[in-house]
Amino acid sequence: MTVTGGLWEAGLRDGRTPVWLLEWRLRLQLPRRVLIAVDRSDSCESELGLVRECFRVLGTVLRAGDSCAVWIMGSRDPVWQAEIGIDSGGLTEAFDACREGVRGGTWLKTTLDAMRLAEAECPPGQRCLLLIVSDGEVFDVDFEGGYDFEPSTGAVRQSDLAGVGFVHLGNRESGPDRYLRQFARLLAPTDNSLRAFLASERPRVELKYTWEGSRAVCFSASGELLEVDPAANGGTGEGLRVAFVGGATPVIRVAYTLGSAVWTDADLPVAPLPDEGFEHLRLVLSRLAGDGLGWDEDRLRTLAAGAPAEFPCPRVGCKLIGSTAQSLFCRCRALLVSRDGVRREDLPAAYKRSARFEIRPDGSLGPAQPHDSVRDTRPFSIEHADSAAWLVLNLFRT
Repeated sequence: MTVTGGLWEAGLRDGRTPVWLLEWRLRLQLPRRVLIAVDRSDSCESELGLVRECFRVLGTVLRAGDSCAVWIMGSRDPVWQAEIGIDSGGLTEAFDACREGVRGGTWLKTTLDAMRLAEAECPPGQRCLLLIVSDGEVFDVDFEGGYDFEPSTGAVRQSDLAGVGFVHLGNRESGPDRYLRQFARLLAPTDNSLRAFLASERPRVELKYTWEGSRAVCFSASGELLEVDPAANGGTGEGLRVAFVGGATPVIRVAYTLGSAVWTDADLPVAPLPDEGFEHLRLVLSRLAGDGLGWDEDRLRTLAAGAPAEFPCPRVGCKLIGSTAQSLFCRCRALLVSRDGVRREDLPAAYKRSARFEIRPDGSLGPAQPHDSVRDTRPFSIEHADSAAWLVLNLFRT
């Protein structure tokens, strides 16, 4: 199993009913790729400090696994790009790559087209964000009134700016500046503004599965069974937890949707539930089984004969042998007279103290009965009551 999770294969105490326990960590925090166009024209030379602050804030917001690419406005190719590492040291190198000024005015169309192309190449499951860092004095913006020339590359129009963040530098006001502020998302070069723009959106999650069995039920991280539709369980929390009872191994697919991006988790790993740990999953199995308990009738009849016995631990993986003269539980806390080695803490509530079985005249035993009155401190005893002999198990003593 990976740290993300998978399907654990187990079974109920009856020894016949298989159970698959799904635990899957959802990919709610998508890796981000931030594409930045920086205005380094003469009019922005005095705003270099704000550009530096913008990169500083970006360096604190982006986390390991995110990536970034930087263009100088007017260029087709990025001057810097890298994936953010755990010890990346922020975006100092990105700022250094665009410190040198550019003469000849500010042109955006070529750069924005290149950024849109890079956006289209982002794989599913990665969120791409576009930023323009400028004072707004952009020559090829299609603002009302316009300049007295037509850019050779075409003008930046409203549709080109959809979803683009515009970090406004300085206090200039002009036709292009107003156009950018109107049709792009206006941002300030401040911590709160940039954090809000880069905040990870939560994708819509849908659990899809192919399976034929008797019951599918959600459960919590603590092992509680939940009255929640498994198909809608992806809408809450950070993970999926569903128990599939009966049938064959379910085929699981987790579908994510964020805007136009769609991606899936499939081919989840399947493995037997380990013998150690995962107590919350054992609690799920106990609750799925209800108050039933898989008793080992041969071992119970041995005790009904009146003499203590030594039994190998029934729990898979345990090689110990326990003596019922000392306890009905192995040192690993498994019940020696159960078929599946249920642990003391996982016993159904009705049997937390004691259970008794009627010893019939032919030597067979009647069904288990919860029993609260334990008069003997020994692990088990033979008692006579209600005109019958009873095998009484002291399940409170460990």
